[in-house]
Amino acid sequence: MNEQATKQLRPFHETIVDAINQTSSLQELKCLGKLIEATKIPKGYEEILMAFMGRAFDLRDDFLKENVNVVAGVQSSISAQDKQAAEAETAKKA
Repeated sequence: MNEQATKQLRPFHETIVDAINQTSSLQELKCLGKLIEATKIPKGYEEILMAFMGRAFDLRDDFLKENVNVVAGVQSSISAQDKQAAEAETAKKA
């Protein structure tokens, strides 16, 4: 069995937050933004959004000027999924 197979897998929100925090370029952050927008995220919405926005702020000189739509898309996607999850949880309790 190879090393990767024996390594313990982690939830998406934990790994994407780590990946966001390790980005060193605008292209990397944009790529993760597109991945986030295209992924059904089960939980960790706030952690992902805070990491993405924080990293965008760190790279703000270039990123926010040129890529406001990427930031807005990630924020919109995560907010919508968070709202849907909250509504589903409320419906379960009713």
